[in-house]
Amino acid sequence: MKKSKFDFLDRLFHWTRVGLILFLTLTGFQIHSARFNVFGAMGTARTIHFFAAWLFVFFGIWHLYRFFVTGIYKTTLPNPFQRQRQKNFFQAIAYYLFLTETRPPLDGVKRFNELQKLTYFMVLAFAFVQIVLGFMLYWPVTFAWFNVLLGGLVWIRYWHYFLSWIFLFFLAIHIYLVFYEGTRLAKEMLGVEEKNGN
Repeated sequence: MKKSKFDFLDRLFHWTRVGLILFLTLTGFQIHSARFNVFGAMGTARTIHFFAAWLFVFFGIWHLYRFFVTGIYKTTLPNPFQRQRQKNFFQAIAYYLFLTETRPPLDGVKRFNELQKLTYFMVLAFAFVQIVLGFMLYWPVTFAWFNVLLGGLVWIRYWHYFLSWIFLFFLAIHIYLVFYEGTRLAKEMLGVEEKNGN
């Protein structure tokens, strides 16, 4: 039986983040436009949004703690300065664009290819920016000096909304590629064991 590359905490954090992102997105759309009414009163949507946001921050901090304490960062952070990794990166792009049938090599503790490493790193960076923008909207007086630098609350609100669509775009591509590679990864993340590793 092939050992899953995802342990219990990996699966717990993954599906917790999925749920939080779902609530953050739906409540965020209602906060952005009252016509998108899913949770009834605007106050209810805001309360759920803020609660989910704080949980997202907490799980993000815990994820970073595990990332560095376990040493996973040593092999899962993208490194564009190594020639072989550069080659693997472009091989991954060619594979996902259907230009080659050769699968990109997997590297690291969690066995990601170089394009996946860069993508996940960018998602984490965007998540950090999204959190900061959320704090600026939540405490506009405290961050008034920073708000001015970014063009005011209106522009911060637009950027916060725009990044939400970036995450949804990533989610769509992520789901597509998971099933493009077969059902093995999806089953591993669900905790379903397979004897033949297919």
